Amino acid sequence: MRNFLLLLVLAFVAFTSGRATAHRPQLKVSKPELAQAAQWSIDDKRFLRATNAADEERGMTELMAKLKAWLQKFKSWFTKSKPVQKTTAQYQKLADKTMAKYQTLVYKREVTSAEDLIKKGVADDVLYQNKISPEAYFDALKLDPKLKFISDSPVVRANNPNLEKFLSYSSFWTGRKEVARAEDLIKKGVVNDVLYQNKISPEAYFDALKLDPKLKFISDSPVVRANNPNLEKFLSYSSFWTGRKEVARAEDLIKKGVVNDVLYQNKISPEAYFGALKLDPKLRFISDSPAARANNPNLEKFFSYSSFFYKSQAGKREVAKAEDLIKKGVADNVLIQNKISPEAYFEALKLDSRLKVVADSAHAWANNPGLEKFYKYSTKYYKNQAGNLD
Repeated sequence: MRNFLLLLVLAFVAFTSGRATAHRPQLKVSKPELAQAAQWSIDDKRFLRATNAADEERGMTELMAKLKAWLQKFKSWFTKSKPVQKTTAQYQKLADKTMAKYQTLVYKREVTSAEDLIKKGVADDVLYQNKISPEAYFDALKLDPKLKFISDSPVVRANNPNLEKFLSYSSFWTGRKEVARAEDLIKKGVVNDVLYQNKISPEAYFDALKLDPKLKFISDSPVVRANNPNLEKFLSYSSFWTGRKEVARAEDLIKKGVVNDVLYQNKISPEAYFGALKLDPKLRFISDSPAARANNPNLEKFFSYSSFFYKSQAGKREVAKAEDLIKKGVADNVLIQNKISPEAYFEALKLDSRLKVVADSAHAWANNPGLEKFYKYSTKYYKNQAGNLD
């Protein structure tokens, strides 16, 4: 295309400078279109015969500027013209068909190769080395396409031994691809966060680092770590990956609006919860400030869960649950449903242990509103227990 336009410009220059009237082939477009595309004007100067060098240079500069502008207009018109667009579309369609046929041919060869390897009874690793995709392996095993939608069924697997082979190879292939991605990222020297974003598991990273599997059993040894720098990298990433996964789990639970007890049951640490709440790390240093808590509602949630977590760790999980429910202002029957004992409820109300002796005293209730709540709850709790026994 570029050579064609260059020849066209040179021919046009020769025509205008020499006043030639030689016949040239015409484009199959209307005259108004051509006039609009090729319209430009040149002062009637004989550039090659100028007697003044400055005039001659200025004239050539003007000519080149006008040539450039005309060329841009012509190129725009030419590429937008219907004949050119039609031809381009036809070539694109032909190219697409050719590529589709080529891909079909390549895939058929891959399936044929897979069939040959299956007959030889080769292992998954050999299939992978021969660049057999799971799709080609599936077709080579002559499996019904419908099986892909019910492959999780143990009955279906039992009745289709080849389906089990396919699933095994598919898992192997995915793992090897992940290791290959990890190897590329290691060569680039990326940080842990980039590895995680690329969905590299610790297992794939371990293999990509070419570590001896035996090292997993002695990875706690300082001597072993010192002699295997890559082992230290693996342990660092493994810890990072576990932490990020925990944060991701916490984020899912937060979206569901679960209570602290559910977070604890899912083994969410306060650190992971802090990260999942998207809190600024600087808030840790001013977390005692009432203003900071007021301006950051999630900070209050973090402290609530931290308290629950550490109490649960100390064997006070029931008390922590009771405190959570008290904050929500739930009715006594909800406390009973959550199996909160009167003892845990008493402690959650932060009552003086000496008040238990006068728990039924109206005078004591007047000075300790929480004591009345405890007494009424205890009565309901034990009545409920007695009813269940009946």
